[in-house]
Amino acid sequence: FSQHQQFMMSSESGVWTPTTVSLKCISNYECDPKVPPVDLGTTLSFTSKNQSYTRVFEMTTRGQNENPIVVDQSKIVNEWIPAGREQLVSSPQNSLLTLSGRDSDLLYMFRFYDAGDERSMAAWVNWKLSGRIQHQSINADTLYAVTLQTSGYVIQQYSLVQSPISAALVSSTGGKSDPYLDLWAQATGTYNSTTKTTKYYMPFAYDSGREVCLVTGPSGAYVFADSGFVLFPTVATDGGGAYVEVPGNLSSQNTYLGYPYLYEVVLPRIFFRTDSGNDFTASIVMSRYKFYTGQGSNVSFVLKSNGRPEWTEVQTSKEADFYKANDTPIDPYHIYTVPIMQRPENFILKLTSTLPFPVNLVSLVWEGQYSKRFYSRA
Repeated sequence: FSQHQQFMMSSESGVWTPTTVSLKCISNYECDPKVPPVDLGTTLSFTSKNQSYTRVFEMTTRGQNENPIVVDQSKIVNEWIPAGREQLVSSPQNSLLTLSGRDSDLLYMFRFYDAGDERSMAAWVNWKLSGRIQHQSINADTLYAVTLQTSGYVIQQYSLVQSPISAALVSSTGGKSDPYLDLWAQATGTYNSTTKTTKYYMPFAYDSGREVCLVTGPSGAYVFADSGFVLFPTVATDGGGAYVEVPGNLSSQNTYLGYPYLYEVVLPRIFFRTDSGNDFTASIVMSRYKFYTGQGSNVSFVLKSNGRPEWTEVQTSKEADFYKANDTPIDPYHIYTVPIMQRPENFILKLTSTLPFPVNLVSLVWEGQYSKRFYSRA
């Protein structure tokens, strides 16, 4: 790879010598010379930037005598990735590509799934880390990031797969997950019998003014007393540093502290799709949405209709009288039904969660009325 061209180095005799090796230009794409290309298993990825945003290309080589196939994978999010992303990291086994820059706390990620020769699914997302990303790396299904906080440098690690061995939160039905918090770590509590509170000193360098979430896991194998307890306590400071106090005796629990973050998915406008494509002229009245989620917990649905105040409904994954008390609220699957009764152009629906439990959106089904309005269609 050079700044303006890509080459194939080969030898027709099979032996590389100064007289037999040759260089052949196979494509002419601009490549950022400060960002080395990375391997995605069977393809290569490289970046190209202009003054305002970054492009991400994926190249599939086809041998010595064929030109490669090059696809701009960032086209679907055109001008979304800003310029200045100087680190590109890949994980072929996780079908993952990440970009970061030292002046930003946003980690841009491209995730895809290939079934044979066909790419079945691909999506762009970004993560907002707690601190500016100075370096990132992926090793053994774990993403490591060095971030610059107000208190100094911190090394964070993110598991890219569900880890049944080291999971911090476990439910009685076998659901396992780590807390969905930033900079989370296990904390040790001290119980005060006078105030009947448990005191936890922050297990990491606390950034003043930030909200903190506390969550408890099972205290041992199949011991679920007070498991899944969640609190957003007020942070105070004494001679020992920043700390939080919570009611009750939780000193024997496995307790974790971290910064909460917002999970938010804004749904696009829905159209009825026929064999010839989307029907943009039809009349549609949305009656309800049905969301199928994988392993997860409670979800908040926020509906904003034109001319009406915002409506929020919190739906739980644990049904009343059908769950074990003091159990971690993680279900293997759940179906949420959200009433709408609006035209698609008249509302915006969001899924949100600030709880330290997973939310895995698997599929969506909508029900409603569809009318062709007597338009004549070829």
